[in-house]
Amino acid sequence: MGTFRPNGGERDVLGMEIFKEEHPAFVGLHGCVVSPEERNLPEIDFRQFKFQYGGIEHKTLPSMPYAYAQALAAIAKNGGSTVNTAVLSRLEEYGYIKKTGAAYHPTFLAMFKTSPF
Repeated sequence: MGTFRPNGGERDVLGMEIFKEEHPAFVGLHGCVVSPEERNLPEIDFRQFKFQYGGIEHKTLPSMPYAYAQALAAIAKNGGSTVNTAVLSRLEEYGYIKKTGAAYHPTFLAMFKTSPF
């Protein structure tokens, strides 16, 4: 049970511990803009959590290049028929996509914003 707050809320309990290893595990939320030039390109709202723990940081790309995020969007929309084969291979190697028949599909949920007008 936490500390009661106004309007019926409660505070959570926070625990701390002393870390005696070389460096603590890291968690970060990464997008798909890796260079200053990419900031001027149309927005792709891609996000992935990156974990540095027990070697799992090597299971995904160190950073998602904008061109790869463009490819993921194309794959989610139409199977990736127009995507460069080297990009497809790299995305498949890291498990972002999977080939089914002649088409590729993301291995994660992809959602797109649409205008109500």
